[in-house]
Amino acid sequence: MICNISCMISIIFIIANIYFNYSINKNKVMKQYEDTLNEKQLSIYKKIVQERLTISIYGYIIGLILSIIIIIVNYNYYKINKKIIICLVGSITFIVHYFYYTLTPKSDWMLLHIEKEQNKDWLNMYNTMKTNYHFSFVVGIISVMLLANSFKC
Repeated sequence: MICNISCMISIIFIIANIYFNYSINKNKVMKQYEDTLNEKQLSIYKKIVQERLTISIYGYIIGLILSIIIIIVNYNYYKINKKIIICLVGSITFIVHYFYYTLTPKSDWMLLHIEKEQNKDWLNMYNTMKTNYHFSFVVGIISVMLLANSFKC
């Protein structure tokens, strides 16, 4: 039971991250928004993006370290097989990453640096990113539902 749930969680996050990262790179809305920024704003924007990337990477690292600790502690007691370990690492890592990124205070917000006429472009980009992020989880959940019967521990 634990294996099936952790595998489903892992696959949902993997598919969601792949879809989300792919959709970011192909997104015209981000490019349109960046085109509205002057040099100073673009510099601030790049710093904010870099900070968010750093927070994201730290979230993955902390999640991976935590999952490894949990597995080492439990392996000696439960003798977990490799398939379960892979699923646990994936699900723990992605869940920790999600909460770490979401709950970590951010030092700056682009909204504080844009002009009133840029608000609409910023809001459009923000809503597009938010929609893509949540849609990627729907894609992940549907994918897991379609693949759920293929996992047997």
